[in-house]
Amino acid sequence: FHLVCDNCQVKKFQAQGNGTVVEMTALEVDGRPLTPGELGLPLWFGEVAAGSTYSRTIAVRNDGGVPLPFVWQQTEKRLMDRQAKSAAARLEALGGSVGDKQRNLQAVVREELDLTWLGAVERYFSVDPPAGRIEPGEKTTFTLTFVPTAVQHYVGWLQLLVDTAVEGTPGTKPDTLALEVGLEGIGAAVDTVLGPRVVDLRCAP
Repeated sequence: FHLVCDNCQVKKFQAQGNGTVVEMTALEVDGRPLTPGELGLPLWFGEVAAGSTYSRTIAVRNDGGVPLPFVWQQTEKRLMDRQAKSAAARLEALGGSVGDKQRNLQAVVREELDLTWLGAVERYFSVDPPAGRIEPGEKTTFTLTFVPTAVQHYVGWLQLLVDTAVEGTPGTKPDTLALEVGLEGIGAAVDTVLGPRVVDLRCAP
């Protein structure tokens, strides 16, 4: 670009940089390599006694070229499906050029994500660490914990959101969906058998 000064001098500047994409790769579950398509279905936690906990782990690597601040959030339904349907409907109505459609799609995605920040979802699954930063090439292991409170079936979805803004940009937050993991488990009843059923505590004469 050119800078025109008050004294009529013209200075020429050249700016350059490298573009990169957000690429978070799920590598392992419980310390073993993921099988193809394994995350297409929710991770199964099995039957866990209500009031108890059971944990599994998932390892994720940042295969992009920049460090990414992240935060996990939880929803009751799969977010990617809702984004796709909402985006398709809105893009059909708006039309426009390819560039316009890309911008509209990003707006739809952010609107969907903003809805999940309201904290209205009851959380029976937790993740640790819940937020942080992953450097390029770094592998981070997260602990997913199932905490049933009643005897029933539970399904939830965890979304790994990352901040793609230039580091230090004020007013930004993680709002780009990088990875989604389904979680499923059953809160089970605890069967307790006492024996003997009767205990005579009377004192002998």
